[in-house]
Amino acid sequence: MMSMSETTSLPGSVAMIGTFDSLYEHPKPRFIFKMPRVVPDQKHKFETDELFRRLSRESEIRYTGYRDRPQEERQMRFQNGCREGHTEIVS
Repeated sequence: MMSMSETTSLPGSVAMIGTFDSLYEHPKPRFIFKMPRVVPDQKHKFETDELFRRLSRESEIRYTGYRDRPQEERQMRFQNGCREGHTEIVS
């Protein structure tokens, strides 16, 4: 019996070279990337800046995309946009 690391050549099949795990071997990073600070005291900026205070309060939002489309399509597009990581809203 052949091992996974040997090349297999059977009629009508794809040749297998190496092991499955060897396809996904990547070097491990030596450090963890840290996000640089934009302001020296981020907590103070968050607590005192009017924009952050306003955005941190609980509020109702409205979806603004595709206003001319039927409600079912708008719901589907909103959900897809959320899954993709971006959508148009107004608070």
